[in-house]
Amino acid sequence: MPRLPLSDRQWQFIAFLNAFIGEHGRSPTFREIALGLGVTSKGTVSTMVERLEAKGVLDRRRGLRPSIR
Repeated sequence: MPRLPLSDRQWQFIAFLNAFIGEHGRSPTFREIALGLGVTSKGTVSTMVERLEAKGVLDRRRGLRPSIR
């Protein structure tokens, strides 16, 4: 599979999501993502999710929990 044009931080984000889902069987909340990546703002997490969603890397079901797949 060719490497998608993602930054190192975006790859780190995807790796965190995969590990969290593997361990917990569900996607993390924005707060859990922020804590796991050492980010202080849920807004930063939201921006990252939106960018990865626009690139087709993530799929988010708005209004449902868990929302990221």
